[in-house]
Amino acid sequence: MPTTATPSIAELAKLDLFESVELRTVASLLRGSPVRSLAAGDLLISAGEPNRFLYLVLSGRLSVRLRSPQAAPITWIGPGETVGELSLIDRAPASAYVVVEQAARVVCVDEDLTWMLVDTSHAVASNLLRLLARRLRLGNEMLSDERDRLAEYRFHATVDGLTGLFNRYWLDRMLPRQIERSRATGESLALVMVDVDHFKRINDDFGHPAGDRVLRQVADILRDNLRPADMAARYGGEEFALLLPGCGLRDALALAERLRRAVESMPWPESAGPAPGTVTISAGVGTMDDVASAEQLVARSDDALYRAKRAGRNRVAT
Repeated sequence: MPTTATPSIAELAKLDLFESVELRTVASLLRGSPVRSLAAGDLLISAGEPNRFLYLVLSGRLSVRLRSPQAAPITWIGPGETVGELSLIDRAPASAYVVVEQAARVVCVDEDLTWMLVDTSHAVASNLLRLLARRLRLGNEMLSDERDRLAEYRFHATVDGLTGLFNRYWLDRMLPRQIERSRATGESLALVMVDVDHFKRINDDFGHPAGDRVLRQVADILRDNLRPADMAARYGGEEFALLLPGCGLRDALALAERLRRAVESMPWPESAGPAPGTVTISAGVGTMDDVASAEQLVARSDDALYRAKRAGRNRVAT
């Protein structure tokens, strides 16, 4: 509910905008500016709508929210602070909602009077610039936080949480790019599909925690034995995919065989719980010779993997 009661000198002295300002002059200029009493839940400023007031918060607590009045607050406005200065100055629609959290009293300073205060007092102009800088700094911090969150989301969208390798989503997007790159440069490209042999039996006999340890250790061996340019992904379940740029069939077979032997001989620390005995892998190697698409390269490598498994597992096939 608006009133015409002029804020007291003591109340004006608590406002950041009037730091080091001759308050009697300010009080005289503010005479007649409405002081609104707001209840919790009231909406002071609406995003997308014009705002022609600078609000001086005498008491209470306000929140600033972006997408809707029900969204999570991004910051809080308390006694002594101002709100509405950005949309007032640039005369653009407000970019956020300002919601009353606790019953509040605000002085509503219209656009003309705001500029009169600035013209009348160098201190007011200086304080307003400082308040704007604080708002811009908050905006920069929010943008930085948002970038960090987006980077984290992208990371989790492309990295398998159990093994730390890339995931199927990543591979589905990277493989076509690598094929196009290989075609452009004339380099060879190999894809190796790897499957942990009898993995269901490991889970059934030793439990899923033991199965997870197997997957992590196999992933570590793959990661540690690849060249810097090679890439490894968890394709799904107990299956992995190795993307080997610049690698022909012979070199890919040699690498797959080296990985197979490393997995077969990997040690199990006693502190890790029940050891599943000897773990082995089967691998299928495909190259992009005469391959028209990423799907065909995956199918070729999968066919080779099934050939290795049908031949008795713990082997590499093409």
